[in-house]
Parts: sequence; structure tokens; C-alpha cells
Amino acid sequence: MKKKLGNFVARKVGNSIALMVPSKAGVKPGQRFELIQEDKIAL
Repeated sequence: MKKKLGNFVARKVGNSIALMVPSKAGVKPGQRFELIQEDKIAL
């Protein structure tokens, strides 16, 4: 099942990079996701 949760910006947290997801997206701790980077398209 695909469900778009929104667009998020990566942030540096300590020595890691994290994606901050708002709680209203319904994501629970421990859930796994596949991250796919799309090419940026200039309009």
C-alpha cells in the first residue's frame, strides 16, 4: 500500500541525518520505510 505522508527535509542530529515526520502523519516508532530519492525538476 502506498500512502503519501508529505515532503520532509533532512536534518543533522548528532552524527546522523534524520527525517522529521509530524505526529499527525500517524507514524509509530520502529516503523520501517523505504527511502527513494527523486531527481529535482526545475519549473
